[in-house]
Amino acid sequence: GMVGERALEYTSILQWGPIFAVPGVHFVNLQYDECRAELDRARSEFGVTLHHFPEVDMFDDLDETAALMKALDLVISAPTAVSAQAAALGLPCWQMSSGQDWSALGTEHTPWHPTMKCFRRTWDQTWSVIVAQIAGELHRVARAHG
Repeated sequence: GMVGERALEYTSILQWGPIFAVPGVHFVNLQYDECRAELDRARSEFGVTLHHFPEVDMFDDLDETAALMKALDLVISAPTAVSAQAAALGLPCWQMSSGQDWSALGTEHTPWHPTMKCFRRTWDQTWSVIVAQIAGELHRVARAHG
């Protein structure tokens, strides 16, 4: 598990239960480091399959990663290379982050990433509040696409 500052900045996959519970959604792993144990843990904990494409080198092959991302309807990510690339590709992207980001200029969006929506955890909120907001929004989107 994560401790200290990293736990404040990023969620753990075990906190994503409400998001994974949204019906009618298929999940694709875009994490670019070794995460097999986390994917297995999510499968056993939540009964969700996170589709994983080990043949795509998401660390070094940005073209292949971009092609995979372009096949998705939405990317939900921490403020990592994943959200930066998704937003640069013009994909709908929901970024969950901690604290204010100067680049959003006090709004929920950054002007140069118009397809990115920011879900920000304030100092007095737990990640579960943000995850619940995202799960609710994902429910609405999934129903609309139904």
